[in-house]
Amino acid sequence: MGEGKTSVIIPIMCLALKDRIARINVLPSLLETSIEDMLLTMGSSIFNRPIHVYPFRRDIVSQLNDIQFQRILSNLKHCKTNQGIIISTPDHWLSFQNSSMLSKSKTLFNSIIQWSNNNLFNILDECDELLSTKYQLIFPYGNKRDLDEGVNRWTIIESVFDKLKTLLDNEQFPPSDIEIAKKEIPCSFPIITIRNEEAGKQLLNKLLVLLYPSGQSARINQQFIL
Repeated sequence: MGEGKTSVIIPIMCLALKDRIARINVLPSLLETSIEDMLLTMGSSIFNRPIHVYPFRRDIVSQLNDIQFQRILSNLKHCKTNQGIIISTPDHWLSFQNSSMLSKSKTLFNSIIQWSNNNLFNILDECDELLSTKYQLIFPYGNKRDLDEGVNRWTIIESVFDKLKTLLDNEQFPPSDIEIAKKEIPCSFPIITIRNEEAGKQLLNKLLVLLYPSGQSARINQQFIL
């Protein structure tokens, strides 16, 4: 920090680009500060570079029509002609890309994305933070669908734990083999510590008998389960 990456190196990189637009990607918390700094160093100085910001959110997709999409593309081309600089955050561009799946104007949307990929040069400020997985952006779209197996995804697990809790209440295990620490909280599940492998297998066998009282447990590979 404090070695001039943002105030010195990034402006030099912007000036070095001739055939592409420099898009400076910054942290959302530093967006306003970055805009002010670039206006001072590149916009209002002898360089006279126009500074562009294209904030984008998912909720404005439905408000855009074909004319506005064409205007966005025209502004980008104007920015390139005048050697402008774009300041953006990960959320802005990710929102724009994901919104292409929700928009009715997919052709224009994709044309802007394609033009941007061919004419923009990304510069990452604080790249260790910007490349963090927390800056992923996921948009659900389409009709809602149930998860595979639906409620069985959690009711089966709940049933297994209910059977195990019943077994622990009715069986006595030496603490040296299986330690059971019950909680005072209602509907809570006890903490089980298996200290002996053979005792753990016996517990599993008894649980399988409860789950498969008809004898189907004999066909289950218990070693695989353990």
